[in-house]
Formats: sequence, structure tokens, C-alpha cells
Amino acid sequence: ILCINRRSLRWLLEQFNSSKKFSDLAQETKKHYRKVFTVISKIETKNGLFIELDYARMTSALFQKLVDKISESTPTKANHILRYVRRVFSWGINRGLCMTNPAKGVEQAKEKKQHRMPSQDVYDAILAYARVHNKFVWAAIELAYLCRLRRVEVITLADANITNEGIVTNRRKGSRNNIVELTPRLENVLRVIMNSRDSKIKKNKSPVSIDPKNRFLFVNNNGARLTDSALASAFRRIINKAIQEGVITKEQAFSLHGLKHLGVTNTKGNRAQKQEASGHVSASMLNVYDHSLPLVKPSEE
Repeated sequence: ILCINRRSLRWLLEQFNSSKKFSDLAQETKKHYRKVFTVISKIETKNGLFIELDYARMTSALFQKLVDKISESTPTKANHILRYVRRVFSWGINRGLCMTNPAKGVEQAKEKKQHRMPSQDVYDAILAYARVHNKFVWAAIELAYLCRLRRVEVITLADANITNEGIVTNRRKGSRNNIVELTPRLENVLRVIMNSRDSKIKKNKSPVSIDPKNRFLFVNNNGARLTDSALASAFRRIINKAIQEGVITKEQAFSLHGLKHLGVTNTKGNRAQKQEASGHVSASMLNVYDHSLPLVKPSEE
């Protein structure tokens, strides 16, 4: 007989993960939370698995100790755990499952900001290398740079985003959408990735949705929408192969997100035009992505 411990942190997390609140979240958010749950389930303490402890007896000090310990090696992981658990406890309080939120007020681990924006020469080198070795990575690189997109915003582009005016973005994290005007370079990227997609779908005889919102540009070899993790893995393989073959050095490696930084930095115009192009709603966020230096006149007497 399976014995369910309704006092354990595992039970509380599982209640959240099976709730309507969870099911209403974006697919990428749900996938991320499931990964964090798996990480938490493996954390050991002197009293056994952390996830099996009584959640009602947990304190802010306990979570602070956990965050501090994990942050010694991976501060990002520590913060992912903290944010997930904090959200679950908040959800539990509103539904009468717990009285307090011990994760609230806990200090986050300090993460080292790594923009890893490539230089133009490095970008051009990787772009040329990817075009030969992996066409869909090449297309993702181009779209991330030219449209100033995050990785998830690239893989969720669909036929509905392609209009006569240009590419309608699907930005996340509160950024405003805009339409990126079509250029011969962008049209070429779209033509390549759409031909690749159509070939994979035809080869696998996959069903084609009548809704253009569900006809995604990036698909896997089976014709299904490419996942965020699949693109991330493919991009890392390209970077690693390029390093091994001497195309770039290890120090020149960059993340796919770094291409948004480069795209915003290279956008022509003043700050207002750059902010409109990037979709950022605040000047402070633009400061994160725009690494260009303004040209100013000297002061005069």
C-alpha cells in the first residue's frame, strides 16, 4: 500500500504541480518547474531527503541555509529553487494548505551577470560555420540577431507571425511586440527554414494544422515543434565544434541570448528608436542590452 505523507514538502509541491494554476502556466514555465522539482527531490540532508521534510516546520533560516549552500557552486540553480518554492508556498497559503511562506524574505544568491555578447567578427564566423553544419541553428542565430529575440521567442515563431509587413514578434517578460520589417536577408532566412520544415513534415507525413499559429517554423526531424532545450543543445554543439576546429576560441564562446544583446547594440538610431525596436518597456532594461557608447560633443567654455 502506497503511503502518502501529506506533511512533506513533496506532497505540497505535487499538489501545486497538479493544480489548475500550474496547468494554466506557459509550457516552458511548466517544463522549467518540473526540472526544478527533480532537482529538489535529490537534495539530501542529515535527516534524509529535503523534499520529505515536514513543510509546516520549515523556516526562512532553513531555506537561507539551503540557498547559501547551493549558491557556492551554482547560484542560478539556488535562485531557481527559491523562486519555485516561494511560489508554491504562496499558492498553498491562498488555499489553506499552509500558514506561512518560509521562502519569503530569503536572500537570493548573487548571480554573475554574463552577457557574453559576441563581437561582430565572432558572430560572422559562427554564422558562416553554422550555415554549413546545421541550417536550423543558422536560421535561429540569424533570427535571434536580426529580430532581437530570446531563444524561446525564436522557436515559437509560426506562420501567423509572418506578414506582408514583416515578422510580428512574440516577446516575453513584459516586452512589447513589434513588427520587424522584411529585408532580403530576413526573407532568405524565412525561405530556408520554411522549406526545411515543409520537407520534414512531408517526409514524416505529419499532420499540418489549419491554424497558422500552430504551424511553427522550427520543427524536429519528426515534424513536431522544436523544443527550447533541443535548440539550446544544438547551439552548444555548434559552438563546441567551432572551438575544436579553431573557428573561435573558448574565450569567445557566447550564448544564443547574447545575440539579442548584439542585435540591440547594432540597431541604428537614438535610444528611443532602439527601445522601440527591442520592445523594452523601460530605459533600465535597454541599458542591459545596449552596449554601444554614445558619441557626444566636448563641453565648451
